[in-house]
Amino acid sequence: MDAKAISEKIDLYYAHSALNEDKIFAPLQAKISGFGLESSGPATWSIANATEFRKLTTTAPTFAAISTQQYIDVLWDGGILVKDGGDIVIKGATYIVNTDMAKKALIRVTVLVPGDTGFITIKGSR
Repeated sequence: MDAKAISEKIDLYYAHSALNEDKIFAPLQAKISGFGLESSGPATWSIANATEFRKLTTTAPTFAAISTQQYIDVLWDGGILVKDGGDIVIKGATYIVNTDMAKKALIRVTVLVPGDTGFITIKGSR
């Protein structure tokens, strides 16, 4: 419910889809796909960011060692664009996100509990 009031600041949306897949979406794609129609989610938002994000292949130690914005910016070009605004989430997945403030941010899924009542925990780079 709280997200609707600040939807213009939300860069990614996590959801469990009808195909029994947990996905991470650009909010606009989540809106188009109808997620959150009954819970004030993206389907009901007037503003939903078309966040561009890319998937990276990296290890946990390499992720932990990334400490500068300059390095994150360089990684952007090496990331694989997440097509169609959504990606199936797995533990250890790493993404670089172009935020609503035009800043690149690096995140890694550290916990995944799939399902309708599932959740993910992410860790951002320093």
